[in-house]
Amino acid sequence: MPPIKAIETIAGAAAESAAKALPSRAAIAAEAFAAKAGAGSAGKGAANPAAAEILGGMKITDQSVNTAVAAQQRSEIMKANEVLVDHVTGLIPQVQRGKLDWILGGSTAVNALASARKIAILDSSRLPVIAPGKAMTLPEQAKASYGGFVRRVDDVDAFVVNGGKNRFLDSPYLASAEIHLPGTAHGALRAVGEQRTSRLMQAVKMEFDNPEIAAIQYAGKTVYVTGPAQLMTNKMRQVLLSYAPADARKMTGDFSHLLDAATSIYPEKTLLQYGRQALQRNDLLYRREILVPWDKTPENAKFVDYLRKVLESEEKNGGFLKGLKIDSVDSITAMRLFEKHQAAADKTAIAGFINRNADFVRKLDVKGSAEHALYVKQGGTGRASDTFFLMLDHLPANAKAGALKQQLQELSSQLASTSNLPKLHKAVLAKS
Repeated sequence: MPPIKAIETIAGAAAESAAKALPSRAAIAAEAFAAKAGAGSAGKGAANPAAAEILGGMKITDQSVNTAVAAQQRSEIMKANEVLVDHVTGLIPQVQRGKLDWILGGSTAVNALASARKIAILDSSRLPVIAPGKAMTLPEQAKASYGGFVRRVDDVDAFVVNGGKNRFLDSPYLASAEIHLPGTAHGALRAVGEQRTSRLMQAVKMEFDNPEIAAIQYAGKTVYVTGPAQLMTNKMRQVLLSYAPADARKMTGDFSHLLDAATSIYPEKTLLQYGRQALQRNDLLYRREILVPWDKTPENAKFVDYLRKVLESEEKNGGFLKGLKIDSVDSITAMRLFEKHQAAADKTAIAGFINRNADFVRKLDVKGSAEHALYVKQGGTGRASDTFFLMLDHLPANAKAGALKQQLQELSSQLASTSNLPKLHKAVLAKS
């Protein structure tokens, strides 16, 4: 339960605001809320008779008060973020010699978009020349989603626009932890003053072929930020590259807010295109070390669904993935197989092999079953499907026509007759 003083401040502010704007039943209700918040601990009643009448039918719960406190905190962060952005863009102008030098990214950009009403997407083909393209009014859903994301930031992410050949990287302020911020900007940061241990401005090289950059009116000036679709796919890459189970709820929850905002602005086809571009950068799709939070939870369900759609829409291999009878967790591994074996006949053979054995492999993972007991007895560890896909991944990409198909036929025969997946995996590993 928040401190009573905080409750009274928020409730009182609500009453004062409503009284000025709506001198009606809404204002009386706000006063009733204020009275209820105070009466909850101090035993006071509503001074206004009309408010007292409404109060009898009101139910002010801890949840509603917590929601009001959170809304007040977000409002304060948004105000402080505006001061922060105004200050750093004043010290290090985003436009240098008539060209765009750097843009805001990360949480600072999202905090700014939560206050935006209109955005203009720049023509990416003409960067660093500033050529405004499509202008749009942000839908209410987008503003609400960005508002739900708002938080204090660790630092200000700044994306270098012109391949590092700009004035931004030469700024004397980049090495500073504080940049002598005004006190009114402190509320936008998690740590200030002596508590800061890292630079306030973090320079990030832009690696996008056609970056989405938006111009917004913010802090009394034109500010350039990462666009809605780019913000969403940047977060997707962050989840894939730095995912840890302990951070799953926050990371995939953040993604959900950004996806909801982008979905209210763009059609799904556009968002899937951005997703494919994000995976293709640095061959992210085919990195073995990435972790994917595939097991669905309320927090990551949207991430899982979006990533699977992105994979299925991939031009070369997505069609082969669509027909597979596999769990989502094996999707990227399967895509790596299809990328490794370029011939369409080989991709078809792999897909057929997976589907013919999918039910059997799934049974091996059912604890308590005879199949699972045999799998463990024969040296199987972890998920049987992991062993299954590792076995396939060790098969060489042989240029000889029909070689892979023959290998898969032999594996199918051995798998059916021995049910010994661990042994088969070791045999394939030895040959490779």
